[in-house]
Amino acid sequence: MREGTDVYECDDEELCEIIGATMRFNVEDENYPREWQYDKNGQPCCTAYIEAGESIPFIDTRTGDLFSPIDEVDIPAFLRKHPD
Repeated sequence: MREGTDVYECDDEELCEIIGATMRFNVEDENYPREWQYDKNGQPCCTAYIEAGESIPFIDTRTGDLFSPIDEVDIPAFLRKHPD
């Protein structure tokens, strides 16, 4: 959205679904946007925010996440640590 512009004056492509979702869902809801985080000063901020006029970064949708949390990775049985 354009800063300082009434929401009703914005074009459809200028509206932000993330901001809307923060108001529709509770923080604990699974549909609450992951992009809405708190910065180091404790202020809410959107990690998907791109300044108007800036280029949108390329996101590779074909390559899997190389840094998945370890509990989401399927570790072969022979590599798992056995309890002593």
